[in-house]
Amino acid sequence: MLQELQAMQVPPNHAIPGFYTSDYVHPKCRPYSLRKGHSQALILLHGLTGTPNDFEAYAKPFAEYFDVFVPLLPGHGSHVCHLQNLGIRELMIPLPALHQHLSRLYQNVHVVGMSYGAILAVASALKAPPKTLSLVAPAFSLTPRAEQRMVWIRRLKMHRWLPRLRKVHLNRRKPFPLSNPLTYKAHALTPTEALHRLAQDLIPQLHQLDMPIWHAHGTHDDTTPVEPNHRLLRARLRNYHFCEVASGPHVLTLGPHGSALATQHLQWLQRHTID
Repeated sequence: MLQELQAMQVPPNHAIPGFYTSDYVHPKCRPYSLRKGHSQALILLHGLTGTPNDFEAYAKPFAEYFDVFVPLLPGHGSHVCHLQNLGIRELMIPLPALHQHLSRLYQNVHVVGMSYGAILAVASALKAPPKTLSLVAPAFSLTPRAEQRMVWIRRLKMHRWLPRLRKVHLNRRKPFPLSNPLTYKAHALTPTEALHRLAQDLIPQLHQLDMPIWHAHGTHDDTTPVEPNHRLLRARLRNYHFCEVASGPHVLTLGPHGSALATQHLQWLQRHTID
């Protein structure tokens, strides 16, 4: 009876914050949910220039135990031009409303954020704490080269006059090895600079997070290196669990690493679903 009632109470996707389906959004990039009337909700947040498609295979095992919601962050799902002028205020718009909406319908809400989506998840959790918080390759620390580049972008105010820069130029790889064909091939500099600044501003506040926190990071992540991020979170978080993925890339939810990681992640989540 509870499951039937839960299923009736949750509105259709188009009525849920963060589940807009504008015409410009690519059909494979649209937000989606997997619902069977569970009492727990799980939110999966993609990263900057990513899409809900990054969780397509990863989300399925969780649907047996949670109602899963994968929103689309503003400006994403189409061309990078829709994203290039957005700041933190615009990127954060759906998150508080989505958390509040699901909190009224579910016993507990769990949040997962990937890369810069993890930074947004932390910012949201400081204001509206979820039952658990999971961070997949969080972007608190970038590679030394990328950190230096961000210093010059900010110093020269490049994000004010250069809207975007191709990833191939930023990474000096030809061609840039995209793990997902739907991933953008360029960085929008305004939201990149804003999210990098937000990550630094959040570091002194990390000790305020007292919910269970799970952190997964790949050893072959050439965007957000595992060691400085692990060292930072281990030092500042109280209820912290770390999962290192051998040879794992930045987008851990895709490819062969995703299935094994989902199993470990699900086991950890199940230990924290009962009050």
